[in-house]
Amino acid sequence: MMGGLGGPGRMLNTEVQKPKNVLATIARFWTYFYPYWPAIVLTLITITASAQLQVTAPELIGQAVDCYLFPRADACWYTY
Repeated sequence: MMGGLGGPGRMLNTEVQKPKNVLATIARFWTYFYPYWPAIVLTLITITASAQLQVTAPELIGQAVDCYLFPRADACWYTY
């Protein structure tokens, strides 16, 4: 009724096999993804930029609050 011959648990109980030659496996996958290499490069650049902006945004917000909303001479990177 639910999956026949061993049911859905059969897939969960199988042994995971690693590839014999990792570079050959990557090369085989590259042949499938080669037509999409510009999108892959753009995606990697976007992920890197997003990670960098997530790190620098709190710093910039902190400087804006410290220097412009509640200015103190020791909190800003410039001098008055």
